[in-house]
Amino acid sequence: MLVKYKDKAKVVTIPASVTSIGEKAFTWRKSLASINLPAGLTCIGEEAFEECEILSSISLYAQKPPTVVGDLYLPASVYVYVPVASLNAYRNEPQWDLYGDSLRALS
Repeated sequence: MLVKYKDKAKVVTIPASVTSIGEKAFTWRKSLASINLPAGLTCIGEEAFEECEILSSISLYAQKPPTVVGDLYLPASVYVYVPVASLNAYRNEPQWDLYGDSLRALS
């Protein structure tokens, strides 16, 4: 589990070994602009991206939508890119359905 991310990088790739992201793991990472989340991700904790003001792109490679505990607090301008074959699954999954307009297919 990734409990807290403290680096100030603009672009972050989370290792494939990470299967869950803890509550508030990226909160206040004001420099975070883009993040790549691994295919094996199964759970994202509440408020994981709160106050990530310039976050504009999340690439999520998991075929099955990860469980979201609470609200992710994604910025309004963020796009979440998911596998093309899974786009409808994300749009119909509780919590992910809140971000339907922001969901896009990975190219």
